[in-house]
Amino acid sequence: MNSKKTPVYEALNLFFYYYLKKRDIEKTLSMVTDDIYSLGTGNGEIALNKIQFRDLITSEINALPISIDYRILNYREKERAKNLWDCICNVEVIVNIEDDKQVIYFTRLTDSFENKEGKILASVLHMSEASIHQDDNEFFPLKYVSENISKLDNASQHELLEMVLEMMPGGIIGGYYQKNYPLYIVNDKYLNLTGYETYEEFLDDINGEIINTIHPNDIDFVNKIVDESLKVSNQYELEYRLKKKDNSYIWVYDIGRKIYTAEGKEVILSVVIDISEKVLLNKRLQKEASEDVLTGLYNRKYGIDLIKKELKSGTKYAFMIMDIDNFKALNDIYGHSEGDNILQFIAIHLKNTFRKNSIILRLGGDEFIIYLNKFLDENIIKIKLDNINQKYNTEINKKYVESKSSISFGVVIGDKDIEFDNLYEMADKLLDVNGLTVSVEEKEILHDINLSINKGETHVLMGPNGAGKSTTMNIMTGYISATSGEVKIGGYDILEQPLQAKKLIGYLPEIPPLYEDMTVEEYLNFICDLKGIRKKTEKESSINEVTEAVKISDMKSFQGI
Repeated sequence: MNSKKTPVYEALNLFFYYYLKKRDIEKTLSMVTDDIYSLGTGNGEIALNKIQFRDLITSEINALPISIDYRILNYREKERAKNLWDCICNVEVIVNIEDDKQVIYFTRLTDSFENKEGKILASVLHMSEASIHQDDNEFFPLKYVSENISKLDNASQHELLEMVLEMMPGGIIGGYYQKNYPLYIVNDKYLNLTGYETYEEFLDDINGEIINTIHPNDIDFVNKIVDESLKVSNQYELEYRLKKKDNSYIWVYDIGRKIYTAEGKEVILSVVIDISEKVLLNKRLQKEASEDVLTGLYNRKYGIDLIKKELKSGTKYAFMIMDIDNFKALNDIYGHSEGDNILQFIAIHLKNTFRKNSIILRLGGDEFIIYLNKFLDENIIKIKLDNINQKYNTEINKKYVESKSSISFGVVIGDKDIEFDNLYEMADKLLDVNGLTVSVEEKEILHDINLSINKGETHVLMGPNGAGKSTTMNIMTGYISATSGEVKIGGYDILEQPLQAKKLIGYLPEIPPLYEDMTVEEYLNFICDLKGIRKKTEKESSINEVTEAVKISDMKSFQGI
């Protein structure tokens, strides 16, 4: 993106205005995050937080308190994630030392910005200067090194090489371009970087082979990149984990170039820079961009993007929606902190219930999505969902009784690529009736009835006597069967999974048959069983409470209407 009108550009411009033009320390600091990561062009100009950054700019501003003009040139920015941007540009700095004299110099700037509570702040600032010995397409001036060394005699070569290696911005190591890269040369910066005191100590520890400095899991990758890159050019660049003396590992950026010794042997000369802080920062930013802060699950955007990619694989999948019914009441009664605890409880059990390669995300509020790829057994899904439901009822509902909350699921099993929104709509349906047809003695009572009811909706069936209203309801409840078509309650087929489906519905017919066949006490006992009240004492207490409340205690033995 090349624009000077973006909010990020304006934030960068304001930073330089306060820093260079106004020389205002506090206002400059107001444009950076608390964990600002800053690297300047001078030795030791490193800050890993706002306190260190304050020390840097205070020292610099006090040394040169005059107003400094500037221009931002060749500005580019890229949105890395939501509320995260990376930027690059050149900065022309103009210092007026006398009325008719100026000092002008250029620096390069690589930076990152974050949106913090509506304000765009700098989180990474990296200033650099171009090397006069560097080609336009080189990251480090290794070509200059290799070309000039070859023009000197052996003694001068060695002296120049040592001088150049000490001037390099990182540790330098060279190895023969042979199996395992036998050691050719190493400088003191590299030894300091890896924690070794002497060359002999380092040589002995790695058994004379550079391959032994690389993390075992990265060796194949390093070999592949080096070999493939050197086939097309004399240079490579890569990142990997480097072993230190204490057997710990650091992330390094390695850029190498193939040169030749006086004997004509191929040598790889590498600049190695510690980028552990950068890697950790990137991991943190990636985590923030992909993770829901409260639950640790994937967030909405990142999780949906993963599911969209997986849907194109063509393998069988299970797509599930889970939400907490009556969650608002729970928050209102017990407080939002308790509501947060419940969301975290669910997240933990979802992660423990489903395999690690499952995609589990918090869609927002009290709604979650679980996506299983390469899914085979539908019965396992039912068992897992029942277990989650049971844990919620036994551990949450008993603690937060007054909220009367529960969890519900919507499930879609498929193997075809489908738009995410369509898949979500399918899973979110409470009731789905497709092609319902009923014929009795060749007389068609219902013909191709289709109906979908989503959460939060209320529907009414209307029509004259004999239109099929009661027949439709009886089929939905599983009381009678249709000639053709299907009915799904919360994703469960009323015929194939009747127990699961019927747990999700309540049905009060015009003439309740149970009322005629059971006494008041028998019916209330039946309701207690449905509600999970099994103990005799609890039943009696509940029945007495209800009958006394509606003043029918003397009618417990009454039967019929």
